Amino acid sequence: MARWWMALPLLLSAGCGKSITIPLYDSGAVLSRYPGLRGRVVMVEEYRPTPLRSEREGRITIVGMVNYEGHIPAERAQTLRQLFVMAGHLSRLACLPQVLVIRPEEDRVIVCNYYRYARFRETLQNLELRPRDFVVVPRIYAGDRVAAIEWGVIERYVSRRISRAELFQALRR
Repeated sequence: MARWWMALPLLLSAGCGKSITIPLYDSGAVLSRYPGLRGRVVMVEEYRPTPLRSEREGRITIVGMVNYEGHIPAERAQTLRQLFVMAGHLSRLACLPQVLVIRPEEDRVIVCNYYRYARFRETLQNLELRPRDFVVVPRIYAGDRVAAIEWGVIERYVSRRISRAELFQALRR
């Protein structure tokens, strides 16, 4: 049985009546619109993790285009793929090329192209998760948006203007 994300390029090229633009991360557009993110957003290919403390206890928060948003124990979801399974899989409207992992202890936002993992098995895109990570699965937007609306809320969180609980509330659908 074919997976739905394998048909994504065909679906997007068909147009579905209106043009659809996948809001891929574009550093110039995002950083000019949200300057507080400068130096904190990194593509997964450029990300160099800091050494992980031995603890695996804690939880990972997931919001966005998944079936069940909330908190997942870190020992049960060590990669993005495992997290998505624990969250009841991805919605059809999930923007796979721009899955965001907010890593508070490093003050980083890591952009993962999960579509490349799902389609081509690029294991680098299936990021290893850590306790306290905050995963955002944006939705595909219609129109000519360059960056997902989630970036504004994330900028406020990274610049410490809102708390983790307020971030969760703001991004919860």
